[in-house]
Amino acid sequence: MTFQFIANLIPWGIIGFLVVLIVLSLPFRRQWQFTLATRIAAPPGAVWDVYQFDRDNPRSAALHPNIVSQDVVQDSPRIVEETFDRSAGHKTALVTVRAEIIEERKPERTETRILEMNGKKWPLGDDNRAVAEFAEVPGGTDFSYAWRGRTASLWQYLAIRRVIGRHVRELKRISEADAVEPAAPPTRFSWKTLALSVAALGSFALWLGWLGALILAAILIVHEFGHWLAFRMSGHPAPRIMLIPFLGGVAVGNHPHKSRFDEAFCALMGPAFSIVPCAALLAATVALAPPDLTALHGWFEFALYLEPPQSYVGVLAALTLAVGALNLLQLIPILPLDGGQVLHATMHSFGAVWARRVLLAAAALGVLGSAWIGDYIIAAIAVLGGLGAWHMDTQPSDVRPMGVLATSVIGVGYAVTFAVHAGATIFGLWALGILLYLI
Repeated sequence: MTFQFIANLIPWGIIGFLVVLIVLSLPFRRQWQFTLATRIAAPPGAVWDVYQFDRDNPRSAALHPNIVSQDVVQDSPRIVEETFDRSAGHKTALVTVRAEIIEERKPERTETRILEMNGKKWPLGDDNRAVAEFAEVPGGTDFSYAWRGRTASLWQYLAIRRVIGRHVRELKRISEADAVEPAAPPTRFSWKTLALSVAALGSFALWLGWLGALILAAILIVHEFGHWLAFRMSGHPAPRIMLIPFLGGVAVGNHPHKSRFDEAFCALMGPAFSIVPCAALLAATVALAPPDLTALHGWFEFALYLEPPQSYVGVLAALTLAVGALNLLQLIPILPLDGGQVLHATMHSFGAVWARRVLLAAAALGVLGSAWIGDYIIAAIAVLGGLGAWHMDTQPSDVRPMGVLATSVIGVGYAVTFAVHAGATIFGLWALGILLYLI
């Protein structure tokens, strides 16, 4: 009884989770500022030496493990360029940041302003500031970090505050430690990913039972493996797959796409690769039925009294429907679904402004259509996709756009993939409808 009650609450939980994401993603553009403070049991000079990047200082290197280099590119005003290696874990992208040193008084105060990231204007406003102050007190240092900047959403603000908070805690730990252990080498295996996937399997079981959960997980893994394979083919050295509780699965790359074709190809390959099991299930279902599919009604009536494998036709039809419907859902052209990613890559080849407009229009149609049929989960996903489109960068991108040939290949691939999964969904609904009517 308790498990059934929890299972009945799952759809509402999914809607609630999506609503929270929508609220966090709302275009709440404003100037934020906050200050984080802590007392460190070390003199200001020692804390300063840890805080300021110095690759020859083991303590400083432990606090800044991702900084590859730091170079002064201009003296007046003083501007430094830092390159960050995001290869820890599954990340492999390099990020280059230019910052102006407004004030630097050792060991009391430093104030900086970020100007550019990867050659583009810093998105958090020209008047962003980061001020670190070191005040000597009996037994140590009162350290404070004040941040000011413009964010696009509440989610972005919370993410910035979380990252800076972790940095301040690490500064305290390293400054107070008697010895600093060298940073552990990055690992390709993630216990967090495994734990999240196991939790997702449990959430599916609450809703569908263990057999249904295993079937759903298998369908999702096959789908995400298609994305994984496309990531590997397009040069991502260590993409990963994980299941998300209550929502599905995701394949994650590890650096930005080099071209819009790669982006569209990686998004389309999930449903496209799923054509293989979908076509196999469809063929097996048809093979067990008589050649004349118009006689399927009588065949199901007769199949109820048959021994395996002929009696499995209903199970095969259900699996065909599940694979077709789940992948057909992913092909809806709204963010963050695969179809939305394909549309994003295609329209971005014509211009960032056009991509934003088209994706906003697609999200609006998705909200209206799903609300009309009463599917509020899809409506919430469409709203989330609209907010994602709203936050899109409309500045010209360095990612190589698709040409006519590449656009045609993606268009044909999308049409074929959509047709196969739509056909499987319609056939599965028709076959199961007849079987359920007879039962």
